[in-house]
Amino acid sequence: MTARAKAVDEMCVASPEVFALAAVARQYADHGRVDEARKLLDGLLVLEPDNSYLHTALGCVLLRLAEEAEALRHFDEALRLDPRDAAAHTYAGEIRIRRGELGAGLAHLEAAVALDPLGRNRYSNRARTLRLVAQPKAAAAPHPGA
Repeated sequence: MTARAKAVDEMCVASPEVFALAAVARQYADHGRVDEARKLLDGLLVLEPDNSYLHTALGCVLLRLAEEAEALRHFDEALRLDPRDAAAHTYAGEIRIRRGELGAGLAHLEAAVALDPLGRNRYSNRARTLRLVAQPKAAAAPHPGA
């Protein structure tokens, strides 16, 4: 199996063509063309609405557009479809922590870390760092009933 075929298989992308177009959307976003990336990913999701990778990719683009609520909706959908998505867990955790939902945010970060005990996944490693920053905030937060 080629590296590209393996990547397509691991990312739950139904077709190599959709994977290739998602890669184009990522290049658009990486070069500041986030509106075009969003349009492309929106179109791909019409074709494959149950594609967790596309939901995560669109969530990342929406973060760049400062549309956190919509991004979180796509990360949540990606996780409903594939609970092993470390990137979706990491970004959902980060958004929830920013919103003050420390417990839910930390739970997502813990899930991302648990998916990669060897520390090889960049999103799980980002979750490790975010967890270190968020844990003192969670410890200092008032507890219900206290």
